[in-house]
Amino acid sequence: MQGTIVRDQHGRKYSAVIEKETQCFTGQLIPLFRAPVMPPPTRIQPTSELGMVYINYDAWLTETRTHRTHYREALRAIADSKYADKAGEAMENPTPQMLMMAGPAPMSDKPILACKAENRWVLGLSDVVPTGAWVKEILEMNQPRETNEFAFLEDSLDEFADEAEVEEEAEEEGTVPTVGEAPRKRGRPRRLA
Repeated sequence: MQGTIVRDQHGRKYSAVIEKETQCFTGQLIPLFRAPVMPPPTRIQPTSELGMVYINYDAWLTETRTHRTHYREALRAIADSKYADKAGEAMENPTPQMLMMAGPAPMSDKPILACKAENRWVLGLSDVVPTGAWVKEILEMNQPRETNEFAFLEDSLDEFADEAEVEEEAEEEGTVPTVGEAPRKRGRPRRLA
């Protein structure tokens, strides 16, 4: 095995390990560049030309479209289970809880099409940011997201009574349990004489 540098159809470099005898890749290619839209490793394929790889944009588009279909199906299932009669309304305007349960939305075709059209900024070959709605999507896609893994539980919280209300009701009914000695704090054990 030996390390080598290969290039894609746009001239961008990747680090690769190849088998000396067969000249086949033995692991994942590591991009040696930064770009607003990075190709998924599964869509970078070897070519018959040594030292070259090819990004299969058509397969990437197909995969993304399939993910979007599955995402919409997941949203539909969540809407049906949570909102039954109003599932159609929920699909038109999904709640944050629905979106959290469905997971991150797949990207649109526009960033991939921009790569395929060899937009220099999207490929990481230029610092000049173009204008357009598709650019905003890419910039938002690269922003870190704040997530609350338990946001979907917020709807369920209304089902439970407030702890103070439960205690008040228990006092009125005379069923408040007596509290014994407060538990000891953690720390050093007591010394026994």
